[in-house]
Amino acid sequence: MKIPQSGMYKDNPAWPLLQAVVSFWGNASGDGDASGLTLVCDGTLGLTTQPSYKGLPVKIMSGDAAGQVKTIINDTTIGTIYVADPFTDSAGVVVQILNNTLFVILSAQEGPGGGDIKFLEGFGYINESWEPANVDLNVWTPTHPATNLIAVVENAAPNIGYSVVMFDVEDAENGRLVGRASANRWRVTPTLAGTNHIIKKLIMEWEIYFNDAANVDAANLFMGLITDPAGTRISQNLIGFGLDLAGAPNFDCISDRAGGRVVMGTGLFPVEDTRNKLRIEVGEGYAAFWVNEFLLFINTEAAMLPDQLMYPIWYMPSAGMGADTFEFYLGAVRIGYAVAP
Repeated sequence: MKIPQSGMYKDNPAWPLLQAVVSFWGNASGDGDASGLTLVCDGTLGLTTQPSYKGLPVKIMSGDAAGQVKTIINDTTIGTIYVADPFTDSAGVVVQILNNTLFVILSAQEGPGGGDIKFLEGFGYINESWEPANVDLNVWTPTHPATNLIAVVENAAPNIGYSVVMFDVEDAENGRLVGRASANRWRVTPTLAGTNHIIKKLIMEWEIYFNDAANVDAANLFMGLITDPAGTRISQNLIGFGLDLAGAPNFDCISDRAGGRVVMGTGLFPVEDTRNKLRIEVGEGYAAFWVNEFLLFINTEAAMLPDQLMYPIWYMPSAGMGADTFEFYLGAVRIGYAVAP
């Protein structure tokens, strides 16, 4: 059922906060599987009448598994919740979620935190503010045709007061900035330090600015993390953002593992001539995509998340249709391993 709209809950001054934190409040309408991986809640007051809650946490409120929180991995409109690992009791024994078990679906994913980054102490990180010199070739590798330009520009129009890397992309050419293997490759999975899971997630965030995004080659443009430093959007093993210029232009959130790919359009496009902040968080079984502090998509398809050392990359190709030039500006970049909130 939905959260009650009257009585003790609505009359409580904490009701608005409860609404913000809890998306759905219900009781199981039947027994789940003995594996502990399912929770059944169908019928007129069940999940079949609600939007999909895939990617959100479900918390058990009664029974032997009370207090446990798991991430939902399926489209819940079928009336059943699936989780990746089973519910257990306090001794770690698998618990079947039985009929009438009370549960809530929370409106915030436990892993993606947003906000500022608190990097994991003792591990490397990048905090690149592009000081007024050229790109540090010990950390980054810029590549471009002879007529192109990738250089640090400080306090110059249209970025007065900022130090940025400018990609001056000519017709039918491209610019690429990628991390060097010796100094700037990152393991995106949280098991880098072994099964103790010291590393909870990898975060990469950066600012961008387009002056004419309509002239980009959207089939190949890519921003994010990739295993092949010479790769593009169509390469395998990557996590990041692309652009979709067909119809209403918008960001694409892309994850690929060995050709198994998830692409989610966001309906949100970078405002031209304005800085936009992009952010990727990769944690235990998920990749979360943020634009301007808004969480737009969480990919919980673990089979579509690469498990390799990856390079940060910005690949900016021109569409090459006559006079398709554009400028792309890369602002502050921060990358690091972080503890979970």
